[in-house]
Amino acid sequence: MTEPVIVQPIPARLTSSRARSMAECRWGRGGTNVSRTNTKHAYYFSCSSHGGYIVDGSILTLEQREKIEEYVKPMMVTCVIRGDIVDLMANPWSSRSQTYRIRGGQQIIEHPIFVFEKDEDFMVLEKFTPVRCLESMRIEGYDQRLGEHFEKFHQRRLERQRRDAEKKIEIETVGMAM
Repeated sequence: MTEPVIVQPIPARLTSSRARSMAECRWGRGGTNVSRTNTKHAYYFSCSSHGGYIVDGSILTLEQREKIEEYVKPMMVTCVIRGDIVDLMANPWSSRSQTYRIRGGQQIIEHPIFVFEKDEDFMVLEKFTPVRCLESMRIEGYDQRLGEHFEKFHQRRLERQRRDAEKKIEIETVGMAM
């Protein structure tokens, strides 16, 4: 099998049907609602058990990606491409096994897809990019409230990291005492 190659710059490859399939595999099939966003290749889904944004990493600027990746890492998705045409984009959450025969002129690449869960991760995307659900853009004062919630989220994250670091030190100390 050919080793994956990252091609730079990467054109957007995520379509709404591929994003929906990923969302339903991750958050449950049935009753899936799609909310339109103000950005191509960024999709918001509410599925049977959860939801959030599925975003093609290629639409983000380098600066946006650096800020976002402090909180959310991309899922590298295997794609088979022919130039700018995507012949296959593997769904990392699907339980189906996928086999595909590589033909002449095709390449296997790893393509970044970001997933932002609707509980808290969505704030990371909306804080550092202009991506929004069209519904939230109609809410007066939304961006101000988003900033306030993000600060609380950030403080909780820092507190969790501090507690995890203390547990690690405690475990290492106990391990040394034995």
